[in-house]
Amino acid sequence: PGKVLAISPDRTSAVISDTADTPNQLFICTGCDSTSRTVTTLQITGATAAAFSPDNLKAYILAGNNLYVYSKLDPLQTISLGGPANDVAFHPEGGFAYIAGPSNSITPYRTCDNAQISAGAVNATDSPLLIRALPDGSTLLVLDPPNIDLVSVTSLTAVACTGTVTDTTNSFNLGQGSFIPSQFFVSPDGSTAYILGNTSAGPPPTRLRFIMVFNVNTQSSSTLSLSNGATPLSASLSPDGTLLFVGADDGTVHVIDTASGLDTQQVTFPFPSNELCFGPGNPPTQVPLSQVRISAVTESGSNTTYSYALISGPGLNIGQSM
Repeated sequence: PGKVLAISPDRTSAVISDTADTPNQLFICTGCDSTSRTVTTLQITGATAAAFSPDNLKAYILAGNNLYVYSKLDPLQTISLGGPANDVAFHPEGGFAYIAGPSNSITPYRTCDNAQISAGAVNATDSPLLIRALPDGSTLLVLDPPNIDLVSVTSLTAVACTGTVTDTTNSFNLGQGSFIPSQFFVSPDGSTAYILGNTSAGPPPTRLRFIMVFNVNTQSSSTLSLSNGATPLSASLSPDGTLLFVGADDGTVHVIDTASGLDTQQVTFPFPSNELCFGPGNPPTQVPLSQVRISAVTESGSNTTYSYALISGPGLNIGQSM
């Protein structure tokens, strides 16, 4: 149980963090693509981000103020960061990994001995939250709302575990003010970054009603809006990067042509009224699942009136709880 933090490049291993149970645990699943999979349990509290090295042998795991280094060859190593970090990504070359944080720092670590390369550290304008390596092998994208940063590696050596790296950073304001990112992903060719976010954490969160787009080549930002005024909830790119599929609060998946930015299709799925919804009892019994979109709320004394439209499932009944 838990949240998948990282999947190895060869698709055989995964890092899974369980922060709901006490004590917290972290699971390393190896051989996950076969029936002979094995799971290693680590007592790591509050793991929030992880990344595998390009050779699949190591995983860097962030939890609180510590960096944990899992290796298929060496014992687990714990490195104090002096403060909480937010994200980690390996340079495509494999000799270095970059950690976003603590504070505003973006710091490389040498993969062979996990040593910090302080000379290669740069600072973001604001706290860096998410970091992605581009396939060109020399650039990283760092999201530090309201900005996005391009970290360019200017020189790189990786010889006999004495490698060094130097880099520069350029910051660009996305023009949307402060926000909390919920998704940050890059097109397969590394030319475009897509960002979904919230203006407040909630619950429930107050979501941005558009998708932010950053063109890496022109270093410019824009937004994509959905038809019918729908709000994006989650998104994913097709393998060739030509289509963006966006799940929205209108109960449909919007298909966006990434070249034109047009919302070309809205796909409605005929969900059964009782799919994946179970009531209490032994054995558990399936109960009707209704999805509604609330459009307005009014209060009169102790009474609250909701205006809603049914998206799927049976209509609501008098006395029914939601």
